[in-house]
Amino acid sequence: MAQSPFRSHMFSAPPMQPVTSSELFQRRQQEMLTRPDRLFELTCERCGDRFDVDEVHVLVDKRRWHIDCFRCAQCFCDISDEIYFTEGGRFYCEHDYRTLYAPVCVRCKEDVIGNVVRAATGSFHPQCFRCEECDMGLEMGVWIVDGRLLCYDCKENIPKESRYMCAKCRQSIDKHELLRYKDDFFHAYHFDCTKCGKNLDSSARIVKNELFCPRCYDMQCDICPDCKQPIDHEMERSVEACGKHWHIGHFRCTHCGVPFNGKEYHERRGKAYCRKDFVTLFGDYCFKCGAGLAGDSVRIFDKGWCPGCYSCLACDKPLKIKDKVMEEDGRPMCKSCIGMKSYKKMWDEREKRRNQLNK
Repeated sequence: MAQSPFRSHMFSAPPMQPVTSSELFQRRQQEMLTRPDRLFELTCERCGDRFDVDEVHVLVDKRRWHIDCFRCAQCFCDISDEIYFTEGGRFYCEHDYRTLYAPVCVRCKEDVIGNVVRAATGSFHPQCFRCEECDMGLEMGVWIVDGRLLCYDCKENIPKESRYMCAKCRQSIDKHELLRYKDDFFHAYHFDCTKCGKNLDSSARIVKNELFCPRCYDMQCDICPDCKQPIDHEMERSVEACGKHWHIGHFRCTHCGVPFNGKEYHERRGKAYCRKDFVTLFGDYCFKCGAGLAGDSVRIFDKGWCPGCYSCLACDKPLKIKDKVMEEDGRPMCKSCIGMKSYKKMWDEREKRRNQLNK
């Protein structure tokens, strides 16, 4: 953000206060008809003719006009008995003077008649020359920030932006030209793409200390299988699954299309599925609890088991996959229970307890 410590100097232009008709008439009464004995020797500033003796005429700054000759220099209307203004030795009616010479206030867009304040951004009425942020007067000074007139306090409250100097040409770098390369700052146009030779801008990318334009950089990136767009690993989050790289929001269930967003998924033939769809389409069911099996499970005796449901038929002790078991009524029995003659008694007691709990 460009900040200029410019301090405006207020000054007042020469007063241009209009004269009322009554004051004008009294003044002209005193100025007219002076020394009538020599009036016939004087001539009109406009037509060049002499005045008649005792002729009423206009006298301004030792210059004389016939009443009909004292007119606006722009529209030629009669101003002998009207408010007039002077500029460069010429006389104008109020309308033409405002149109040609009166400055326009930058803030209120009205003509400035009388005192005018001039700053770097234009002319102002004294009452309009105020801070654009807090609306306080700027009599103590003005600072221009990005074309805005601010007081000192408002200027100090604006967040400061970093400025960079090009390490190659030693000139200031605009934001749209900035390129950081090898821990230094440069104008991007000092470099060309390593692959296609195109002149670079601030969107240039760096790979292994080599500069590339966005198009050539994308050709080196992984392609998301879902949207078919390159994945910028420096600017975007991605996930690697099923042997491919995906945008975070594009890695979703093949069947229902719901994104996983870091949740559990199950892979089959290079495609990802949520647990529900995987069980519905390809899964088995636990022989004990009837829940769908996906992920970790135990399959033995042509039946599937949840890891928590895989237990001994007799003692109900949880079993591990590596434990030696024996099939009994289609269910596993651990090695300890197999050698006990009383396992049937244990089984009856277990069933009895289970029935009591179900009641």
